[in-house]
Amino acid sequence: MSNIPDDELFKVIHRVMILSENPLTRPLLQKVLTKNNKQHVLDILMKRHKRWAVVRKLAGVKVKSNRKGKNVYTEDELLQIIRDVASSFPGKKLTTVDYMSVRKFPAINTIARQFGSWNAACKIAGVHTPGLTENKKGRKKSNYLPHAERHKIRVENYKAKGLCLMCGNAWIPPVIIPNTKGPGYCFNCQERFRSYRKVRRELKKRILLISAMLKFYK
Repeated sequence: MSNIPDDELFKVIHRVMILSENPLTRPLLQKVLTKNNKQHVLDILMKRHKRWAVVRKLAGVKVKSNRKGKNVYTEDELLQIIRDVASSFPGKKLTTVDYMSVRKFPAINTIARQFGSWNAACKIAGVHTPGLTENKKGRKKSNYLPHAERHKIRVENYKAKGLCLMCGNAWIPPVIIPNTKGPGYCFNCQERFRSYRKVRRELKKRILLISAMLKFYK
């Protein structure tokens, strides 16, 4: 029985697919085959190919979601959605943040899973993204600013708005000890760090006490 070729076994699965009103899943297939005393069909295929995903692909079983609220999009529909969102940002390279500000579904992960990545999907759709470009030597480089430059811009923006560089909240002058430069963060951050240091000191004392007790009882 184990010498039956795959084609003959797949024909049995195809018959189940034709007669089934619902999308074919592994539990449904097992139920139908067991009912017709043909459970060996799936057992042989699983023994040969190890995984249901491989068997499903070789048998040509299409995966359809039957969960409520779950939309199934074709590749053309996904590409058109990307183009529609990009038209909302004329003259700007489309980012994932821009996309999510306009649409929640289909999700970025859905698009990336369908095309391999977000940038690949946008490239097929003819939409420009701030991804990787090539320099004169043909090497790929990122269009994003280096970390140091982004940090410099962030510091300048926070100072212009009067915000704390540490927490980003409104600036409250900290308590400055005489003859010291003073901290570079606000009063709220200063109080938070003070409470952290207090907790650490208490924890250190408890650890030393437990260590001394263990040595004593040894």
